[in-house]
Amino acid sequence: MTYAPTPHLDNNHSVFGKVSEGMDIVKAIRERDPGTDRSPGDAIKTITILEE
Repeated sequence: MTYAPTPHLDNNHSVFGKVSEGMDIVKAIRERDPGTDRSPGDAIKTITILEE
């Protein structure tokens, strides 16, 4: 999950999606920069992917 532009992913990876419910959970995830913060991020235990 990204909160800012990620140009290093352009033409290398597909990153897309939409939160359809549970935005309060998304907002509770601690933001961190893995380039400067070496502590583990919040664990995401389950996720449901819906295809329309």
